[in-house]
Amino acid sequence: MMVQEGAPSMRLTPAQPGAVWVARLRPYEDLVASLHAFCIDNGLRRIHVLGCVGSLMHGTVLRPDGTTIRIEGPGVEILSAAGWLDAENPEQSFLALTLGDRAGGVQAGQAAQSGNPVCVTAELMLQEWQ
Repeated sequence: MMVQEGAPSMRLTPAQPGAVWVARLRPYEDLVASLHAFCIDNGLRRIHVLGCVGSLMHGTVLRPDGTTIRIEGPGVEILSAAGWLDAENPEQSFLALTLGDRAGGVQAGQAAQSGNPVCVTAELMLQEWQ
């Protein structure tokens, strides 16, 4: 690999992937709070959210400009979910959601704490990072 003169140097710390888990959340469980509890209950420090299918009673996402978007339900579809959760440093966690409403509209942003209760079920594929 050739480094260009004047290019910034980066120091990377490799992470070791661990086991892959599938978590099923039940009705009324909050998406973010339940993932943090899953980490603690299973002795996991960090997890990477690889994907999710399911629905929410209502959805709440935060936009980069600071606005909060609430999608009324029930039956808000989780179209995609990706991010990471750090059980030891929850403030450093980030879960990006793309949600579909009953009228076919789509909203995306960071999952709000205590704002995304599961409707019927939500299944998440998670990978531990050590």
